[in-house]
Amino acid sequence: MAAFVPGAGERHVIAAGVDAAAIWAAGIEEWKLLTSAAQIGLAREALTSAAAYACERHAFSQPIGTNQGLAHPLADDVIDADGAALLLWWTLRAIADGHRDAGATISLLFWWATQTASSRVAHGLHTFGGYGLSTEYDIQLYHRRAKSWAASMGDPRAELIRGGRRLLLGEPCILPDVGIVDVDFDAPPDGQDLAEETRALFARILEPAHHNLVDHNFEAHAWDVHRALGEARLLYPDWPEKWGGRGADADADATRASLSVWQEVGYAGLARSITALVGHAILHFGSTALREEVLERMAKGEATACLGYTEPSGGSDVFAANTKAERDGEDWIINGQKMFTSGAELASYVMLVTRTDPDAPKHKGITTFLVPLDKAGIDIHPVHTFMDERTNATFYQDVRVEDRYRLGKVNEGAKVLAAALGFEQGGGYYHILMREMADSVTEWARSTNRNGQALIEDSHVLARIAKVHAEARIAEVLSGRVLGTRLAGAQDLAFGPAAKIFSTEAFIRASSDLLDLAAPRSTLRGKDGLGLVEKGYRHSSATTIYGGTSEVLRNMVAERRLGLPRSRA
Repeated sequence: MAAFVPGAGERHVIAAGVDAAAIWAAGIEEWKLLTSAAQIGLAREALTSAAAYACERHAFSQPIGTNQGLAHPLADDVIDADGAALLLWWTLRAIADGHRDAGATISLLFWWATQTASSRVAHGLHTFGGYGLSTEYDIQLYHRRAKSWAASMGDPRAELIRGGRRLLLGEPCILPDVGIVDVDFDAPPDGQDLAEETRALFARILEPAHHNLVDHNFEAHAWDVHRALGEARLLYPDWPEKWGGRGADADADATRASLSVWQEVGYAGLARSITALVGHAILHFGSTALREEVLERMAKGEATACLGYTEPSGGSDVFAANTKAERDGEDWIINGQKMFTSGAELASYVMLVTRTDPDAPKHKGITTFLVPLDKAGIDIHPVHTFMDERTNATFYQDVRVEDRYRLGKVNEGAKVLAAALGFEQGGGYYHILMREMADSVTEWARSTNRNGQALIEDSHVLARIAKVHAEARIAEVLSGRVLGTRLAGAQDLAFGPAAKIFSTEAFIRASSDLLDLAAPRSTLRGKDGLGLVEKGYRHSSATTIYGGTSEVLRNMVAERRLGLPRSRA
């Protein structure tokens, strides 16, 4: 690095007046984009090097990458770096399209990319231990350059404040020409016919005064909405027409566009999401008789399903299931208990994980069934949480289930679960909740004065709200990658677990910080305004638990995205 003193060298005038100011301003914004791209590449390359070293270096006769204390931070790092890369592409697309938030996102991208590079490369250097300090290893070059590149125009954190001014106060900026951008984050035009049909149906059947569009839980389920979508064959558009879908699995664009409307209108549809997961398991692992009995009922909106995974002693380890299924002729007898069977009060079926071979290794001795919940011997007990949500404890006593309800082969339930979990993990709708909270705090800050000035003009307030918007956008693009990868049939490097980790952790950070920012008013319960922040704070607490805990998902990211050795210790 070296200092440049303007005016000390030979001068070449390339523009003057207003034109010069515009060229300079656009050039600065382009420099931010290019520097962000360089920082992202630097961070990813440093993490790749660190992961390779963690596989090669042994300690106590094991690769150091088996240590979760090392692997989990690297997993978080690569998620953040991937999020920065996707945010870069979103920003370029926004500039090309003239999106109103394009200028603000340049600043937010620069802040995120620079802080991600410097802190993540530091983790990479730490992985090398003392060797990382040696000039013989390139990691020290990444470590120095990450910081110096970011700081060459001053404190990079100042860009977060600038992003807040652009986003919330409408501060203008001059955008650079980014040329042709081949990446698109909007619902694809080829699927708009199905999306318009979905949108039109929601407009007819959703009544904000009658239907719950605030809560994102099973209590918001409305049977009339569910059945109307089923009658139109819009609940599961990617299912084959034979089973009540639209056959849109051959048209990924149409499926993506149609499902994006659900988030657009704000209808939670958790029962639909879980049933879609179970339905895919039936399509892939169910018998013909089971498909004929169940799938059309689900597609018509007449039946939903829930998940019977967790047990009191097992937590997130679904392979530790102790609920027993024992063969009795052509039937199975099931005994056991499940916890947190959310949506069971609405459902007709439960996708149940059982142990069928107690002597086999735990992941090889389980079998999955689709159990009708009207079977004798099943009891559903409500469990109420401090998030104002209901879940359930379910009990199974001598429940007789015909073999046709089995999913997959006996003792091969792990394959069924692996496929099902791929559909469950994806980041979901948390970016929407984060924006709703940020908008409510923004409205409060605009109408609240302190020391003779509106709070929204305070740089500290602007930075904190802008940070939530930045992380919400990253959560959104990470979740979008999951759906895009799945529909395109591309290689999935634990993108679902990555999206869920980032989205839920960001949701927790955002709700906690926004509650502090708007305190004490934000501590009061309510269905709108700052009440959304208090509600979000309570809701966020559980999100890193259900659908796979962050710790379990970090193992998956470390192994599949970074190639680190398998570890459960």
